[in-house]
Amino acid sequence: MPLHGSDLLAAQRLPIFASVPQENSAQLFHAARLHEFAAGSVLFREGEPAEWLHIALDGHVALKAKGRDAHDAIIEFVPPGQPFIIAAALLNRPLLMSALVLETSRVILIPASDFRQSVATDLAFSAALNGCAAEHWRALVGQIKSLKMRNGSQRLAAFLLSLVDRRTGEATVRLPCERRMLASWLGMVPTSASRAFRDLATIGVEGHRSLLRIRSLQRLADFAEQRPSPVWTKSRRRTTSRIASRRVRNNPIMGH
Repeated sequence: MPLHGSDLLAAQRLPIFASVPQENSAQLFHAARLHEFAAGSVLFREGEPAEWLHIALDGHVALKAKGRDAHDAIIEFVPPGQPFIIAAALLNRPLLMSALVLETSRVILIPASDFRQSVATDLAFSAALNGCAAEHWRALVGQIKSLKMRNGSQRLAAFLLSLVDRRTGEATVRLPCERRMLASWLGMVPTSASRAFRDLATIGVEGHRSLLRIRSLQRLADFAEQRPSPVWTKSRRRTTSRIASRRVRNNPIMGH
């Protein structure tokens, strides 16, 4: 259905359009469509042409890719209000990921050709898009740092903190997806994710399935940012040393 009334106003208030004159964004939204998708709906598939720029007004979307073993890996969770597959739509290239709706969501579909035209001719929108791309880049760097510098329990803690907008007091959060899917995004197998939830239970994160209560956001933040303990570090070094020794023994060249 076309964008109009309160839905149009809600779209114009999104961060990427907030600094764009309303007459400009109204022109961009002229051919846009708003559709409601049920949880589990596939918005697009990897390899398809990027015909639309997507923005979910509400609900989370998972971007995923299929590996050689035919298992899906979660690459990114997209929160409400954030445009996604910007690069493919802007460059007119095939999609590198598939998109799965995690909760019932209203999604804005903007024709990619209109999007490219606005980027080329609307300075305010182009500047807003640059800011959005910069924020996305910083978020991706943060994810890479988290994968390399935190253990699984700390990565889970950091993700839970991203679901709230403060760092003190208590909070109740709802996971946007099942725990198995969250484990994939955090770079863990399901058993490691279960261990991570048990670790967080010792610092006051309680709940069942998708609904969690965080008794102290500050304590959770401290846990997410702490350096690995000496015991954990030594254990990891011993494990790494054993693996390296086993590889030497099993290698016919290095072992002689």
